[in-house]
Amino acid sequence: MLGAQLVGHLNAQIAKRVDILATTLFYSGTIDDIGDLDLSYTPPLGSPYDAIQVAAHAWQSQQ
Repeated sequence: MLGAQLVGHLNAQIAKRVDILATTLFYSGTIDDIGDLDLSYTPPLGSPYDAIQVAAHAWQSQQ
């Protein structure tokens, strides 16, 4: 991964998603690595996969 850019609503937890991408960049990770991350979530309120991971899985299926 060479870089990332996010745009979203103020309440869209963009900071958490930037942290995911920044960590991936810092450790020279790949899109495949994002899909393997074990991230925190609240089961009654959300999915076990973050939107960034869903996008990474979609990218992988295109390859």
